[in-house]
Amino acid sequence: PLPIHRGYQWNSFRPWLDDWQCRAAWLTEQLRWISDLVRQGDPRTPTCINPTGNLANQAQTGTDLRALGQITSVMGASFHPPFHFLFAPRHDFPALIAAGVRHQASVPTVRRVEVTEVQTGNQAQSAMRPCDCSPGEIARFHLAALAAGAESVTGWCFNTRVQDAEAGDWALLDDLDRPSPRSRMVRRLHDVLNEVMTITGPWQAARSRAWVVMDPHAQAIETMLSRMTYGPVPGLQADDSASGAALLAVADRKSTRLNSSHSFVSRMPSSA
Repeated sequence: PLPIHRGYQWNSFRPWLDDWQCRAAWLTEQLRWISDLVRQGDPRTPTCINPTGNLANQAQTGTDLRALGQITSVMGASFHPPFHFLFAPRHDFPALIAAGVRHQASVPTVRRVEVTEVQTGNQAQSAMRPCDCSPGEIARFHLAALAAGAESVTGWCFNTRVQDAEAGDWALLDDLDRPSPRSRMVRRLHDVLNEVMTITGPWQAARSRAWVVMDPHAQAIETMLSRMTYGPVPGLQADDSASGAALLAVADRKSTRLNSSHSFVSRMPSSA
């Protein structure tokens, strides 16, 4: 804060706006530097950036999707519902994945979108709430992302990686590295989609009927306000507006099933 505001309840918003833009610019330049190094050795292979929590407060994480879209071939996304979707009931998870894909795709500089990680494990206790993903849920997670416009969806992860303590929480295989009902579902989904697309051709995301606006300037102020309060205050937490926007985007899930009919507009500053 400015010296005149130190120790006082009311702060100027300007330093907080400058803070998120500075962190976003620093992250962008670091990734641009890495991209340039990769391109020196491999000018052809597509590059991918995977910002985490794309339905969360972008200012808090110093993320500028518009700037990141300018330096990468593919924009990735991670969806681990027991971690990322604590604000929503379980039956909304597929629709939220679709909304997250649409959020990425709405950024003008983003050319291609993929889901780099989607949780596919079966552990009864995972993250902050029970997971125990069924084969049907695994199929819905993948289909929701593809129907929303993702080029590909990758399950995280394949084997149990016992030595890294990532056992049933994440793996498609069982604890003995054998095929599981979930891995067989992914294979079945792959085969069925290949057959379907020979008839229908590539999928395209449905056209949107409404837009949900997310502004990182407002999210930067929200971050500041969440730190000024004395204990958790509903409506004043850093991710509250982002969570509300995500829930609004999937509000008509009963009529659309796999795909939200709402899209996002990310208002990003041209200076960052």
